[in-house]
Amino acid sequence: MDLKNKIKSILKKQDTFVSPTEEVINHDSFTGGPVVTKYKQVKPSNPHEEQEILDGIDKVYYNTEGIDTSHYELRKLPEVLDLGDIDLDRKRLRKQLQVVSKKVSDLVLQNHPAYARELQRVMDLQKTLQYATVICANGRRQLSSARDTFTAASLNMLANYRKRQQLVSIMKSLRTIKTLQRTDVRLRELMEEEDYCGAIQLCLECQKAASTYKHFTCISELNSKLQDTLVMIEEQIDVALSKTCSNFDETHYEKVQTAYRLLGKTQTAMDQLHMHFTSAIHNTAFQIVLGYVELCSGTGRENFHKRQYTDLCKSVTQESFTPCLIDLSKALWEVMRSYHKTMRWHEEHEEESEETEDGKAQADFTKHYIKQKLEHGLSRIWQDVQSKVKIYVLGTDLSGFKLEEFIRVLDLVNRMIEIGEEFCKSKSEGLQDSLKQQSLNYFKNHHRYRMEELRMFLENEGWELCPVKLSFSYVQLLGKTQLINQVRNQYNF
Repeated sequence: MDLKNKIKSILKKQDTFVSPTEEVINHDSFTGGPVVTKYKQVKPSNPHEEQEILDGIDKVYYNTEGIDTSHYELRKLPEVLDLGDIDLDRKRLRKQLQVVSKKVSDLVLQNHPAYARELQRVMDLQKTLQYATVICANGRRQLSSARDTFTAASLNMLANYRKRQQLVSIMKSLRTIKTLQRTDVRLRELMEEEDYCGAIQLCLECQKAASTYKHFTCISELNSKLQDTLVMIEEQIDVALSKTCSNFDETHYEKVQTAYRLLGKTQTAMDQLHMHFTSAIHNTAFQIVLGYVELCSGTGRENFHKRQYTDLCKSVTQESFTPCLIDLSKALWEVMRSYHKTMRWHEEHEEESEETEDGKAQADFTKHYIKQKLEHGLSRIWQDVQSKVKIYVLGTDLSGFKLEEFIRVLDLVNRMIEIGEEFCKSKSEGLQDSLKQQSLNYFKNHHRYRMEELRMFLENEGWELCPVKLSFSYVQLLGKTQLINQVRNQYNF
């Protein structure tokens, strides 16, 4: 702005200067007013000159971003101002303005016919719009009348539709209620087919549906009945779980575990499983021994079912002791094998159990609980088995057995000890103690009986001195092996 003021002050001092070929330069020429009107338009000599003038226009004048061209020209001035140079710039700019104005005028004149045609189209369009306005006004009046008629018809149709929907809803509710009342038959069929998962899902879905129609009296009673049915299903699943303790079946056990997961009682199932294994050990041992006791009694009058397991073991005869011990060991081993298969099944199905639980944290906790429960159950199961075998072995006096029969009993019990070692790394102190007691009792009685037999032999047989050499030694008797074997066989040495 200071530079502009300086230029204006210089122009005031030179306001009397007159160009030899152009008009007088005064202060008004720089005020920013219309310049074209103050000069006569001088047409260029030819189009080539016009094109040269147009090519000489700076690119900044073609910018549409609103640049102030006055400031642009002032910034181009040198530090030392020369009025002649300024006047030359003024003339150059004026020529450029004249050429541009002429170009614009030529374009306007050139496009005037098109302008006239477009103007005529606009006037025609205006008439068309006026005609369309009249049509729209008439259409609106007719639409208003039709809308009133349509609204009345729509309301009537809507009322009829709602009535139909209510009727459909009522019919659907009646069909649902009828289906719910027939649920018991389907539930019984599923339970007979051992489809526990299907029965639980059906029962839960029926409970959910019954809660929707609980305002009906029959549904309220049905909901209570479904709850009782669900409890009955849990009881049957528990019975099915107990069957896996004596004879493990992978397909059957998988159905039971899936059913417990649907009920959200996986941990409860493991607690129940260990209780069933304990019961299976007790019932298996009791039934095996009871069968032999009833078989040996022969009368069938005495009720052995009311006796305790310890009393039954004391009632086993010596003739049936070894066969009963074999069957008892096999049956208890089968229970242990079922437990081992159960552990292996859970190890193989860890990933599936994680997917079915709610949340990763709950799944990890459940998996850890099952693994810990099964590992701790190993020693518990073996202790129950060991206890039943120990009670049976100690329940009978084995001192009257022949040596071969007694050794066979020792082999059977030792085999059970080896099984316990493989099963849970147990030393089976209870069975070893039972063997120790029976062995001490057996050999004590055996020695007493043989000593009495030897005493009787010495007292009743005639003895004479056998002359021998002074150098005789008992080692020399080893050559008489045939005689010694005969004596051993005769007196069971």
